Amino acid sequence: MEKTQSFPSREFEKLLKAKKVKKLASIDPDTITDVPNPGNMTIVYVYEVIDGDTIKVLYHSGSEVHKIDVRVKGIDTPETRRANDLEEEAGSVVGKIVSDKIHNRLIGVKFIKWGKYGGRMVGDVYLPGGKTTLSEYLLENKLAHPYTGKTKKKSWTDEELRYIIDFGHESVE
Repeated sequence: MEKTQSFPSREFEKLLKAKKVKKLASIDPDTITDVPNPGNMTIVYVYEVIDGDTIKVLYHSGSEVHKIDVRVKGIDTPETRRANDLEEEAGSVVGKIVSDKIHNRLIGVKFIKWGKYGGRMVGDVYLPGGKTTLSEYLLENKLAHPYTGKTKKKSWTDEELRYIIDFGHESVE
């Protein structure tokens, strides 16, 4: 079992109280083009998992800590808010699996570019240990579809969604 570091919660609390956390996601990517530490590994703290392919992280830049949303590069996972109950359940399962792997942990991210929606950064997200990306893990286990962002997303079949739900139940047992 790999050892993971926990983010020093007291340090985080002090930064929040001192209002030294800046939310980069609110910056307009059309006017601010800089990508933090582009293409290089940046150590981040995952403070929230939105779903299987979007996370919220904190990272240090100089003496400041910044908050940013990260879209995981190269994948699409089932949505957690859909009219289709089966997709919602599968989306929740993938979100839980991702959360179990990276939530409240320090991990590596290689920021690549601003995403096309709402100030998210697209990045390669690495599992603790830094050898495997989250995309590789999810694709290998058939919990995600490949996605480049340039084409329409592939629809999920009921068979795929049931597989994901079963995978989640088996990983808990």
